[in-house]
Amino acid sequence: MGFFDILNKKTAEQYFDEGLNFAEHGRCSEAIASYDKALSINPNIAEAWNNRGNELSNLGRYSEAVASFDKAIAIGPVYYSAWMNRGIALRRLGQYSDALASFDKALSFNPNIAEAWTNRGAALSNLGRYSEAVASYDKAIVINPDIAITWSNRGNALRHLGQYSDELTSCDKALSINPNIAEFWNNRGTALFELERYSEAVASYDKAIAIKPDYTEAKQNRQIALNKLT
Repeated sequence: MGFFDILNKKTAEQYFDEGLNFAEHGRCSEAIASYDKALSINPNIAEAWNNRGNELSNLGRYSEAVASFDKAIAIGPVYYSAWMNRGIALRRLGQYSDALASFDKALSFNPNIAEAWTNRGAALSNLGRYSEAVASYDKAIVINPDIAITWSNRGNALRHLGQYSDELTSCDKALSINPNIAEFWNNRGTALFELERYSEAVASYDKAIAIKPDYTEAKQNRQIALNKLT
């Protein structure tokens, strides 16, 4: 190796920083390549394994992401972010019980992560454990009441429990935080439909369709609500 080759050789930290920069700009594959270079020099950087897993998840490569998070956890067993991210990837794979276990592990190390409580609630909903899901969303809301998806997911769980008025309250709260999500308006319409407030349901479905004109489910729901008015 020549003198200039030595000067140009990057350290693991430099490759890691390069990966962060690529990730920040949505360049997932390049970020993974940089993390791989960092890890080829120093395989004991837990954060690099975790970040690598996140970029793999962004590419939909969830099984590989889980393996990367496992590497991070092997280095840092109390690395709660890696446990949480592992749970998210497992949930994407439909492994809901394993995902729930990962979220529980993350929360055992840091119980103040609203996102982990929200994702835990989603896994519980996937398992049909809706009352527990609502309780998990409530934990998230105590920590951070301004996460729209938490309120929306809470509403969905309440619908399965037949608690439509409470569902509507959650839908309204989600929309007060972010009124630009078509799914939130569709869910609100469904809550209103169950409460037999059909005209309001149609108006809510109209909001969803205005945001997302190709939203087939909202269009179908709107027609069903209109049929109730004739």
